[in-house]
Amino acid sequence: MPIPSLKKRGPINYQEALLEIAKSMVRLKRPQRLLKMIIRFLDKELGLSHTAIWVYEPEKASYTIHDSKGLRRLPRNLFRLDRDHPLIQLFEPGGNDHQQKEFQDLRPYLSQKKIQTLLQNETLLKEKPALKTRLLLFQKALRDFRAEIAIPGHSKNSLMAILFLGEKLTRRLFTQTEIHFFQTLVHNAALAIKTSEYHERLEAFHKKKQDTYYQIM
Repeated sequence: MPIPSLKKRGPINYQEALLEIAKSMVRLKRPQRLLKMIIRFLDKELGLSHTAIWVYEPEKASYTIHDSKGLRRLPRNLFRLDRDHPLIQLFEPGGNDHQQKEFQDLRPYLSQKKIQTLLQNETLLKEKPALKTRLLLFQKALRDFRAEIAIPGHSKNSLMAILFLGEKLTRRLFTQTEIHFFQTLVHNAALAIKTSEYHERLEAFHKKKQDTYYQIM
């Protein structure tokens, strides 16, 4: 069941949207369906050039595109982010301590606007020459993935997902209200993924225990 359109009465009611998504989290047992619903909702309601959610796949030890929509969407099977990618190192908890302190303001979310503001700070770049190199890597990564903004989704100490959003077709900038909404969305997605993994491990444990019991009998 899709998240109902919230544009009929004018501007998007973000609280109502979050409530509908929370209901979907309870109703849907498989997080894959929830992630697709979130991407469809953002693509339909906000009018973005590109919307995608990347999810960590333990068997591949990398992040891959779970779903992508929009005029500039990316092919799902052609891209992946390994653990040593600059964006993963930035967002992943417990990564490079020096880098995490250096880019503390960028860790909640990364945007082209934030990067450009720092690149224009000549005084800061003179004090920290290595900073410019890293910022240019972040900038290139967002451009490669056709994104204006990237928002990490964590569950406890794990980076479970990253939401990449292209620019608005209207060319307007994202508001802080919208960014907070995106952060809540991807946080909920990360919780759903983590909860699903827990249930899968629990089911596997009980199955193994049951198989062992029958072997003994």
